Amino acid sequence: MRRETEFSGQEGAETDRRGEFRMRRRVILASASPRRRELLARIGVDFDVLVSESEERTEESQPSKVVVSLARGKAHAVADMLESAGSLSGEIAGLTKPGAERPALKWAAERSEPKPDAERPALVLGADTIVVLDGKILGKPRDASAARQMLRSLSGRSHHVLTGVCGIYLPEGREKVFFEETEVMVDTLSDAEIEAYLASGEPFDKAGSYGIQGIFSRHVRGIIGDYFNVVGLPLHRVYKTFFADVRDACGC
Repeated sequence: MRRETEFSGQEGAETDRRGEFRMRRRVILASASPRRRELLARIGVDFDVLVSESEERTEESQPSKVVVSLARGKAHAVADMLESAGSLSGEIAGLTKPGAERPALKWAAERSEPKPDAERPALVLGADTIVVLDGKILGKPRDASAARQMLRSLSGRSHHVLTGVCGIYLPEGREKVFFEETEVMVDTLSDAEIEAYLASGEPFDKAGSYGIQGIFSRHVRGIIGDYFNVVGLPLHRVYKTFFADVRDACGC
């Protein structure tokens, strides 16, 4: 299933010898997730990472609306702070706005290059991923007991993974928003297999208590949809939505 808010306009780009996309807009990933960083780099996008420490909240209850709302929240938190600061030079910390406390904004990119200049327009990308079983959202487990319960509920069944993505174009404030959905079929798990997976430590920072790219992959019978969406970022959809015009620009 796909939902998208469209706007007109092309974003030109060029590529370097490594095939990275050198956007006329600087690209900023509003996520500290190492998995999303790895995925976005995989398709050759040249980007930096800015992380907002604001709390993730939504008043939505329908899974597709929840994941889009959370993605928009992440993107807007960073976009608002960038606009408030008016600059991307160096580290920006302790930002405040009249009438409201503003959390710190941190550079999280492990890069040696100078930070992007303040004159270039930007594309801020926010994303969030949720696991849904029987219409119920399974978040990150609070402890081993919660993780064990989630894994038992997923055993021998199909569930859905939704990732919402929001791209905000600055300084215009325009945005594109969509979500991607993938069905995941999990094999029947024995108690011993569940305990072994818990012992690996892998479940505890992941929605639904598993990571399809890790040890848990041996328990996945199959998927319907985008594999990378389950990892945390639907690469094909992100490319087509935000970077497809690069192919015309560079002839690649």
